[in-house]
Amino acid sequence: MCQYADRPTVTLVSPNPPSQTQTAIHAPPVSPAAARPAQTLIDTGRRCLEAREWKKAIIALESARKLQPDDHTIDNLLLEAAANAHRRALTKQVRARLGVRLTRTHDGLIAESASRLSERNFSAADKAARAAIKLDPGNARGWTLLAASYAGLGWFAQAEECLDGAARHGVASPLDLWYLGRATNVWGMDRSRALIATLVTSVLAGVFIAFSVGIATPFFTREVRVRKLPERIHHLAQVQWTTDPKPRVIAGAASLFFLIVAVGFIYLSTTAGA
Repeated sequence: MCQYADRPTVTLVSPNPPSQTQTAIHAPPVSPAAARPAQTLIDTGRRCLEAREWKKAIIALESARKLQPDDHTIDNLLLEAAANAHRRALTKQVRARLGVRLTRTHDGLIAESASRLSERNFSAADKAARAAIKLDPGNARGWTLLAASYAGLGWFAQAEECLDGAARHGVASPLDLWYLGRATNVWGMDRSRALIATLVTSVLAGVFIAFSVGIATPFFTREVRVRKLPERIHHLAQVQWTTDPKPRVIAGAASLFFLIVAVGFIYLSTTAGA
């Protein structure tokens, strides 16, 4: 759990020296008096991101930004938190503030890739991660985010290669591995199959049964598709699925709704026939 206290920080960005492209853009100097409390808030924001407590991360980082409004590190972290919290207006606002830094700096590209993963835009996440790797090929986070992008696109052989690349350059962040698991589950749920199942069932069994099938199908599909994946990818998908209660609650509700409607349909059909 994320705490507003001094603890060792989890660094989500590369410890390597910035590239020439990164150093071409400088933030204005900050007074020492403002820097100390701001850094505490930034560290808190990082910890909350790693703990996937998006709202707390946003609160900490927005407070830090009031003290250091020109610190682009804060906006990079804030973009990732806002996208995960589905704060679309804030995400758009932070992207506009960062501007070209999202395409010209390593940390900006990392934030862009992570935020696009949160928006399920895997092609954009892939593009940003590959650009980040070009700027700093020795950064494990770029490789892990690229693996997550590939997983969302269903390219699991390439995803495993990227995980191997990340391992050669450091330890992958637990948050980025969680992103990979989530992207895999999104791929596994395959909305197009749910649509087809809904249309077919509506013709054969009626609207209510079709509606319940449409809700339940993505979760059943995920179970089948993810089970066939390489062990490492399958494990990360299961970890994400079991640590994020929202999809499991929806899956349980969908299955229950499907069962109730199906039993009701069978009962009505039986009584009508009698």
